[in-house]
Amino acid sequence: KQSLWRSIKIGIIVFVVLSSGLASYIHWEAVGFDPIREIQRLRDQGQRDEALMLIRFLKERRPGRDSESIKSLEDELD
Repeated sequence: KQSLWRSIKIGIIVFVVLSSGLASYIHWEAVGFDPIREIQRLRDQGQRDEALMLIRFLKERRPGRDSESIKSLEDELD
């Protein structure tokens, strides 16, 4: 019975450590996301439709932020 309880405790600790590490990694990746750079990358790869979808999404979700850059990229893609 004690070994079962000890195994459960170790399993919980491992789960908490791994999930905390995963959350930190996801947060770190999200901080480095630059939507303007991503739009330019999509444009350079010839993925015009995806770039326009991202522009529309950003205009809806983040009005006012980087609006001049987004507008110039949108004009360029249209």
